[in-house]
Amino acid sequence: MISKITDQPIMKETAIGTLPADWNVFKLSELGTFLKGKGIAKKDISTVGSLCILYGELYTKYHEIIKNVYSKTQVDTTKCVSGFRNDVLIPSSGETAIDIATASALQMDGVLIGGDINIFRPKENVYGPFISYLINSTRKRELAKLAQGSSVYHLYASALNEFQVALPSLNEQQRITEILSTVDEQIENTLQLIEKTKELKKGLMQQLLTKGIGHTKFKQTELGEIPEEWEVLTFANLLDNKILQLVQDGNHGEKHPRSSEYVSRNEEDAVPFLMATDVKDGRINYKKCNFITFKQARSLRIGHCFPGDIILTHKGSVGRVACVGDEYNYLMLSPQVTFYRIAEKSRLNPLFLKYFFESEAFQNKLKRISFQTTRSYIGIGEQKKQSMLLPNISEQKKIVTILSTVDEQIEMYQLERENYRELKKGLMQQLLTGKVRVKV
Repeated sequence: MISKITDQPIMKETAIGTLPADWNVFKLSELGTFLKGKGIAKKDISTVGSLCILYGELYTKYHEIIKNVYSKTQVDTTKCVSGFRNDVLIPSSGETAIDIATASALQMDGVLIGGDINIFRPKENVYGPFISYLINSTRKRELAKLAQGSSVYHLYASALNEFQVALPSLNEQQRITEILSTVDEQIENTLQLIEKTKELKKGLMQQLLTKGIGHTKFKQTELGEIPEEWEVLTFANLLDNKILQLVQDGNHGEKHPRSSEYVSRNEEDAVPFLMATDVKDGRINYKKCNFITFKQARSLRIGHCFPGDIILTHKGSVGRVACVGDEYNYLMLSPQVTFYRIAEKSRLNPLFLKYFFESEAFQNKLKRISFQTTRSYIGIGEQKKQSMLLPNISEQKKIVTILSTVDEQIEMYQLERENYRELKKGLMQQLLTGKVRVKV
């Protein structure tokens, strides 16, 4: 699919870096014209009508190539601007300079384009999707430098007209785009597999965590109909019965570590300091969390969390769950996170507790309670009042085995997707600079 040049390629120095001798540098104003979208707001979106794109969707729904459009509107089309195949859409406003430096190429005709969107309409010898990939990779940071503003950033057509890009022949533009879009399709396919498997897990959890495995006799409880053999216990009950050892969050007030006290993760004996935002998709993101010194961690009264503990976020981002692994000997929790430490694992399997926390019924209950406060919050006292379903340990393990198998499948798809993303990143760096040439 990709052919490297065996002989040393002839290169040249340009205003935007070293490029193949047969590539040329142009201002965007030399390659096409700019228009501006207008006339469509969120309130104008409907289930029927003309296809349309709002500027916010460029960040959330679309990537380099737009093959399908998701929104419709019934606004007067004569007051709108239409986009066509090969047009490149670039936001004209955004929260950060780097975010605004993004582009999406239309592959359809007659799509209404909302306000705050720059529309670049290329000439015949310029392939819009190639420009889109170019802006989203090797030229992204340079484009971000053109953004103006502070709290809100803007990209104006006057600045975009002066922006420089390097182009090979039209055939090579199209071939490079074909290769990159093939990888994008694989990324999208794995994403769909992830979503389908997550739906499977959701259905299995609903069945297994309420009806169990192989039961024929059921009873009515405060948590609905459950197998006769199962117990309903509050977390306070679990503490009283010594099944749970401790339910605790992090340090409040003066003892709370300040940002000025954070240290490098590479510092000897550095301890992760976990906030709610560091927990996502059932995992702890140690790459993004802050760290504090071992000395400071030992000086704190509470919040010492160890491998095997189950953590639940309870402030701001409520309901995120993870099982603490053995990557670190221990970590410190912020006041946004609670740990549940199990004392009697012959009665309660840690992963069963994790899956119960992740269940739709428990998550919905957390949301109802936390939304009663100004900022989403459910304190330790309120957490202890909540109930959970408790099968015998043998059935817990069977349920955990089934759900863990599905989780492993999800992780496999996620790793596959990440590998494709890394492949795409490498290909963009090589192909869009001419370091690797393609057969045309």
